[in-house]
Amino acid sequence: MSAADLILLLFVALLSHNNSILNFRQRLGFVVGALITMGVVVLEWFTYLLDGAQTVPIAVMYAINAAYFCLNGFVPVVLAISISTDKLYKAGVAFECIVSAVIIVSLPFRGMFYFTENMVYQRGSLYWVYIAGFLVGVIYLLYEAFCMITMFQNKNKASLIVIICCLMGAMALNFILPSVHLSWTCISIVIVMFYGYYNEFWQQIDVLTGMLSQSSFIRKTEQIKSEVTIILFDVDDFKQINDDFGHAIGDRALMEVAGCISAVYGEYGTCFRTGGDEFSVIYRGTEEKEKQLGKEFCALLTERREKFPQLPYVSFGSAKFKNGNDVKYTIVEADASMYLHKDRRKNNRTEENTLYAELREYVGSAPLDKSITEAISRGEFEVWYQPKYDAKTLKLMGAEALVRWRKDDKLVPPGAFIAAFERAGFIHVLDAYVFKTVCASQAKWEEDGLRIVPVSVNLSRISLCQNKAAENYVSMADGAGIEYSMVPIEITETAAVNSALVKKMADELVEKGFALHMDDFGSGYSSLASLGRMKFDTVKVDKTIIDFIGKPNTDNLLRHIIQFAQESGMKVVAEGVEKKYQAEFLKSIGCDGLQGYYFSKPLPSEEYHKLLMEN
Repeated sequence: MSAADLILLLFVALLSHNNSILNFRQRLGFVVGALITMGVVVLEWFTYLLDGAQTVPIAVMYAINAAYFCLNGFVPVVLAISISTDKLYKAGVAFECIVSAVIIVSLPFRGMFYFTENMVYQRGSLYWVYIAGFLVGVIYLLYEAFCMITMFQNKNKASLIVIICCLMGAMALNFILPSVHLSWTCISIVIVMFYGYYNEFWQQIDVLTGMLSQSSFIRKTEQIKSEVTIILFDVDDFKQINDDFGHAIGDRALMEVAGCISAVYGEYGTCFRTGGDEFSVIYRGTEEKEKQLGKEFCALLTERREKFPQLPYVSFGSAKFKNGNDVKYTIVEADASMYLHKDRRKNNRTEENTLYAELREYVGSAPLDKSITEAISRGEFEVWYQPKYDAKTLKLMGAEALVRWRKDDKLVPPGAFIAAFERAGFIHVLDAYVFKTVCASQAKWEEDGLRIVPVSVNLSRISLCQNKAAENYVSMADGAGIEYSMVPIEITETAAVNSALVKKMADELVEKGFALHMDDFGSGYSSLASLGRMKFDTVKVDKTIIDFIGKPNTDNLLRHIIQFAQESGMKVVAEGVEKKYQAEFLKSIGCDGLQGYYFSKPLPSEEYHKLLMEN
């Protein structure tokens, strides 16, 4: 039987090595597992032949049996490593190494096994340690196996249960009847079955997303016999994402969408990737629950979009399959429902496409991330400064940093690139560049002996959602040697209200010593309650309110905003002041600062430097 075992295991090793479906780690796990098992089979064969042979040195007998005992526990652990999705395998290897050490240390004390005067093998009092070590390895293998099939939603556990029974049977045979040398023949067969199971399993898996594949979807739909709902998903404008951001971002977008689908629908059905940008779910649940899950799916996409702005929108629709119907007709109905959902949102996407089209006039067909990186490296982005003046003294009290893009000696309108870069998810690169430039300029002007004033920098929601955002901006300010109070952070009212993550990062910046300004107050929710959500130092009233000064409702609103803000310990700066009567009214009701074309348009760095010298 040993010769048959070796041939069987060698065959598995060769199949694993040449398998194009399994990845490197999986192939390596099965190859090493088969080779270790071959070694165990050979050692078991030697122990059987030499048992009772008095011509063999006892040291050789101990060495052969010790190696046999030590290698046993590593077989299930190595197989588990081949399918592991976490770092628990390090603990598994460490445990088996400890068991092996116990086996070796116990040899002089006859702990694990010993030989009689006739060189006959006998189990020692610590034999249970070997059994426990092997059992822990088997449990770890089973844990990883069930984690794998649960994560990839493989509902067919019957084959795995058969494999488990064979493995447990082999262990019992080895423990109860040590004289019967068939245990590793059984385990060899288990390894073959295990390899076959996972080879077939991985053929059903979509490599990129980890979902079940299109072929699996076809097979599952052919087997449908009960009432289920088929839900189809289609990523909107996916080709545009690949063209604008590259295939790496496109792949990540698909993985994010797949993750959202699995997270929401996985508990209630089976999820598949059925095409390049298409997904499906065979849903088993009520219609009411399906509607709720649809809302949860959209909400999760919105949440993920905060950290990954390139995440596309997804259209989806469903149809119920009933007994007696053709499942292909149900799929057609679900497809029609999905396209109806897509059409309802077409107007929003048209506006977004127009946004990118305007930017394309300046960057051509190059990917957007490459365009912005190259533009920064070439120094095409310039930081301009719009002064802010004290309403009472009309002296310079600060400025706001604004970015301008000079391409081919022409200024690109901010509206043509800022919104598009924000939607594309690259605005954080531009934000960081502006902030770093302002810090360096402030430090240089201060070094030159000028009395600098705070220059606020707008940070987008995307910038504040970056990993370690607060630490990065602290590091930039420290690197320039500028006080945090000289570079206040501006965030919009919408970002402040909508995102818990933005609030967390903003609070961290305030704790570090940065002043926080609410920008564009009144352009969104216009709710005074939003001022209490964060530790704002200054409120900047949006131009859309300032434009209506002179109308009773607006005038009363401004009085109320200023009174509330100042009583709460905040200053108020009015943006977009373009008329003398606006400035006079704002001064009369106690507004702290004024900013707008009536006082100064945005100035290039050189002109703002001159203003500081005059000041």
